[in-house]
Amino acid sequence: MTPAQIVACAGLAVVCLGIEWRRDAVHRPARVAAAIAVALLLGTLATARHHATPLVDRVVIESSDAHEASYAEVEAEVSRLAPGGAVRIEGDGLGIDALALLRDHPIEWDQPSNPVGLARLSWPRRAVAGERITVAGELDIRDSSWVALHHPDGHADSVWTDSAFAFTAAPRVPGMMTWTIDAGGGRETIGVQVRPAPTLLVVLVEGQPGRDGAALAKLVVAQGGALLQRTRVTARDDRITTWGTASPVRILTDSLLARTDALVLGPGGLATLSRAERDAVARQLPRGLGVVYLVDSVLTRSPIFPFTVVRRGGGNDPVRVAMDSLHVSRVAIPAAALSISGGTPVLSSVAGAAVAWRAEVGGGALVATRITTPSRWALAGDEPSEAAWWAALMGAVLRPERAEWWVPTEALARVDHPLLIERVGVSADSAVLDDGGAVSGVILRIGGDSLHRGITLWPRDTGWMSIATGGDTLHVHVAPRKAFASLDRANRRRATRDAVASAASSAPPGTMSAAGFRLPPWLMWALLVATLALLWIPSVPSARDS
Repeated sequence: MTPAQIVACAGLAVVCLGIEWRRDAVHRPARVAAAIAVALLLGTLATARHHATPLVDRVVIESSDAHEASYAEVEAEVSRLAPGGAVRIEGDGLGIDALALLRDHPIEWDQPSNPVGLARLSWPRRAVAGERITVAGELDIRDSSWVALHHPDGHADSVWTDSAFAFTAAPRVPGMMTWTIDAGGGRETIGVQVRPAPTLLVVLVEGQPGRDGAALAKLVVAQGGALLQRTRVTARDDRITTWGTASPVRILTDSLLARTDALVLGPGGLATLSRAERDAVARQLPRGLGVVYLVDSVLTRSPIFPFTVVRRGGGNDPVRVAMDSLHVSRVAIPAAALSISGGTPVLSSVAGAAVAWRAEVGGGALVATRITTPSRWALAGDEPSEAAWWAALMGAVLRPERAEWWVPTEALARVDHPLLIERVGVSADSAVLDDGGAVSGVILRIGGDSLHRGITLWPRDTGWMSIATGGDTLHVHVAPRKAFASLDRANRRRATRDAVASAASSAPPGTMSAAGFRLPPWLMWALLVATLALLWIPSVPSARDS
């Protein structure tokens, strides 16, 4: 029933009850029941009239290369089906969204025998300059043929195949690059956003001069990174030293820490941070900042130090550390006699005593260690242990390498077709821009939680589309509306084949389609007349009144 029909029937029931209440009480229960029955019968008749079109037990949906059945067309056909009615699909099948409408109905479909050509194609939408990418696919053809990949610099790779193929490329210049692939009798263009290689940035803050910065800098620079070292030399003065491409910055700001992979606080380094710097660290920790504490004194828990440190006794403990299964330090060096709680042990001495603990805050990681002078390994001639120590600490806090934006490798970005992308930390004000800055896409839906979001886009123009938010920009190459036609047909065939198999496995034995039980209209009208007659039962005088 529609809302209007429900309101009309409810109003009729109220009017009948109001009239009834003004009459005598004799036979009142029967007349009240009759009034309610009248309202229900009228509602049933209205609903039956609303569905006057007879339901059918079987529909046929045409979806071929020439005409792909839309979601609205499939929805209209399903609305004509009786409960349990069957659906016959002709042609290349339906997409996943349209097939979801058929989950309560048996599906009949004969897969076409004609080949589609290019049946699969996958490639990364983002790459780092200098790294190899793979363009892979699969053909659905009768005879072998050449498949060629044309690179941006003009040269081409080719292979003779009748099924799977794969090409590799190593773009060295950052930018938006396009490749052209000839396969299965057609030509398609794919795009890859090539980004500069990321630079590792480590900030070291020391409360007193030492030589640990040189060893850490050597490790970081060897990885192509940069180190910014700030050392307290007097009560008010700091010395700034840079290694690699780091800029000489004195104050730890949000913008600096947002670009920093790891912040190392040497002995006394935590005490040199100002209140503003502590607040900046607290804000950047949940966003992926890694922090290493070299703890040499008792400390209490704080928003940027989720550990509790107590002293176990006087002096230091000489320890030999097992960095991993392949490296154990040859020389024992002092470790502060401290007990640290609030984290999980990640490094231990040969004797089994924990020397480093790890904790997580949001997307960031922290490590606290009671070894504060790893340079003693180098002084004793055990430089490999010092390097392995720093590598273990950095590996425990550095955020994993991953693209913040994610696009399925087989997703097709085409004009007037939905495209789902995902990103960690998408903001609700994400914009969709083309390379000229004008709006070129529509955001259909933003879903997910505060850390992981998904955006469904509807591209409107061909070329490069940019999605920019939170300091990261994803560039997606949008193809024309009719591009990747063979891939679309192959995807529909796979989806329909899976749907048919799923429907066959879930249907119970002996399931038959049925139109359901419905009262004939003449019987409902007869019941309506009978109940209306009950409303006019005259009041019968009692024997006492006579």
